[in-house]
Amino acid sequence: MIPEKQAECTVSVLSYNTLVEKSGFTNTVKNDPPWRSYGWQSRREQLILKMIEASPLIICLQEIRHVSQYATPNFQEFKQPLWEMGFEGVFAKRNLEGEFGQEGLAIFYNR
Repeated sequence: MIPEKQAECTVSVLSYNTLVEKSGFTNTVKNDPPWRSYGWQSRREQLILKMIEASPLIICLQEIRHVSQYATPNFQEFKQPLWEMGFEGVFAKRNLEGEFGQEGLAIFYNR
């Protein structure tokens, strides 16, 4: 018996390590990539532009805080712009808690 032709399915996933600001990266080493010296707002805007350009079905962000107005990057900073792009998201914490709240990862999926 010949199996029926299966429908093809493509899933695109975009994943970024957002590099928590507290890591203290600065562009002090000659061969450091230039993004290490960018401020958070600039990095955030560039990440969102890349997300729009790539138009994935799933977006994963590592090294992100849950809710803290004092810590960047945080889940809330991405939630609204990604909602406007048609995404819904969830946050999963790591097994540690720092001075600025829970750190973990965020997964956004196209509604």
